[in-house]
Amino acid sequence: MLRLLPQNRKFLTPFGDLAALVVEAAKAIEDLLTSYDRVPERVRAIKALEHRGDAITHGVLENLAKTFITPLDREDIHRLATDLDDILDMIDNAAHHIVDYGIGEGLYGARELAVVLVKQANEIQAAMKHLGAHAAVLPHCVEINRLENEADSICREATVRLFRDEKDPILIIKWKEILENLERATDECEDVANDLENIYLKYS
Repeated sequence: MLRLLPQNRKFLTPFGDLAALVVEAAKAIEDLLTSYDRVPERVRAIKALEHRGDAITHGVLENLAKTFITPLDREDIHRLATDLDDILDMIDNAAHHIVDYGIGEGLYGARELAVVLVKQANEIQAAMKHLGAHAAVLPHCVEINRLENEADSICREATVRLFRDEKDPILIIKWKEILENLERATDECEDVANDLENIYLKYS
């Protein structure tokens, strides 16, 4: 891990906090897609996590605007914070579509994507402990990218099944939007992995 002056930890601690929220939100939507009970309550809980992520991200960006010397390049801090926040946004979008559209269980791919998302979130949280010039970050980044490829395959198969088996065009549109939001969340995880790799290469 980068050796930093204590005052500079205001930029690194929030990344760990955001990663923890990503894990919590990913697990929350997996639980939602597994049980489909207390749906409005579960969706509100995910929204609360997304709000907490927004607050942390805004704090990082405010500190960035007020600080002349930063522990990482300014663009790296900005990109990593916003990419982590984007994961939370996509999870929140998917959750709200589920409750807004009144869709119940039964679609292949949604829970499967959420399972992959939880695995990626756990890898992000583990990688964040090695933020900076530490080669231990790289295996986590590789695994996040592998999982994103797995998510792409699941999403393709789910879309094929959806158009093949579902006869209601409105339901197809609704489900496809949920699948796309979940798949975009896995894409955002890959973006975070790329951010971490770039930071490692820059400082190693």
